[in-house]
Amino acid sequence: MRRTCLASLTIISFLALGRAASATTIPLSAAQLGPVLIDFGPVQTGVAINGTTIGGVLFNFTIGGNPSGDAFIDAGPGNTNNVTVANVEGNTLGVLKLTFPSLETRFGFGYAIAVIAPLVANATRIELFDAGNVSVGALSYNGAADPIFAGGFAGIGSTIPFQSAQVTFNNAAAARFAFDNVRFDNSAVNVIPEPMSLVLVGSGLTGLARRRRRRVRPLKTRGPHTIPVADFGAGRFYNVGAAYEDGRQ
Repeated sequence: MRRTCLASLTIISFLALGRAASATTIPLSAAQLGPVLIDFGPVQTGVAINGTTIGGVLFNFTIGGNPSGDAFIDAGPGNTNNVTVANVEGNTLGVLKLTFPSLETRFGFGYAIAVIAPLVANATRIELFDAGNVSVGALSYNGAADPIFAGGFAGIGSTIPFQSAQVTFNNAAAARFAFDNVRFDNSAVNVIPEPMSLVLVGSGLTGLARRRRRRVRPLKTRGPHTIPVADFGAGRFYNVGAAYEDGRQ
């Protein structure tokens, strides 16, 4: 029986590693990417982003496939850990498309969505397209309190160069999004795991199998506090933040 379990774990390990080795996209942190190339300036101009070229990047915004002006340069949530004034604030029903001046391999941005919650699954999603508009891969990202509104940094690397990226946000979780501090470059992306990674994955799976034998009493946890917000208005931003803190008492 033990040999059967170990054999199964070995097969699972190889399958998992095979998927990782064949992946074309990987998540990247802000530290892994280069400096910010587009920050939308310090002024809340209110200019719609659709059809605008900034820093060589063409921005398009659509809702239901139709061009929309409901994404514009504004204050959004103010200054967060990954978003600064000014930034692009928009409707989460829409699709924000960036067409780069040349083929790139890495892309990232800071973001926030108008909900106060410790964690929002699939808060934003990036899909990459080559010069022929064929999808080369996509990744979704969870948002965390950053520090009040859910958000963070979404970065992606692709072994296949891409010409454009489509960014969407979780409309079921929030009505508005903020998008800022864009980074991109064409540095090489390597997704092949190193030999030590193979050992760690196999060891981790074996450890999980052993832990299943133990009976662990589940911890009692309090449910997360989630407060949807209609918009990122400055007054609402601080008032809702205070309400959230009061709710935690």
